[in-house]
Amino acid sequence: KNIVINGAMEIAQRGLISPNVTSVTYDEVKAGPDRFKMSLFNCGTWATGRNSESPDHFNYSKFMSCTTARTGSLAMAARCYISYHIEGHDTQILKMGTSDAERFTVSFYVKSNKTGTGIVEAQTTSGGASVEYSRSFTISQANTWEKKSVTIIANTSLAQDSANKTTSTGLSLYFILDSGTN
Repeated sequence: KNIVINGAMEIAQRGLISPNVTSVTYDEVKAGPDRFKMSLFNCGTWATGRNSESPDHFNYSKFMSCTTARTGSLAMAARCYISYHIEGHDTQILKMGTSDAERFTVSFYVKSNKTGTGIVEAQTTSGGASVEYSRSFTISQANTWEKKSVTIIANTSLAQDSANKTTSTGLSLYFILDSGTN
């Protein structure tokens, strides 16, 4: 069962594009597909939103375009990523924190003007503690849509808080495009 809502980027209630973004959290970006958040700090100037350039079988995609590259080296706290937060009641099928916990696969399309390695991270939190699992993916060909799949191992060690069995965040996915050492 797919537990990602709006993965086809069909719904964009906040508008289609937000230009000249330099340091933001999701609430400050007033454009792009619903549920897909952008976090940016010390990584240059970007435009972000939703556009109609997309892989086969889809009408839209989330885009992030660097319009002015950062100067100097990447700061320790610098970051540029897209996040998606899955509601707790939708993550119950993963049975996190039990011996029957399920591994899951995240599949997505990516297109970049550069080849290289990206990271998908899954994170769940309970009682202030968190479990993070990261998997890398490789962009093999520039300027080409590529389908990627990463499998996240089962979380048998950290159960969800009872509050996270509602519409609160039960699991977060991060698509990390660039980051400092922190």
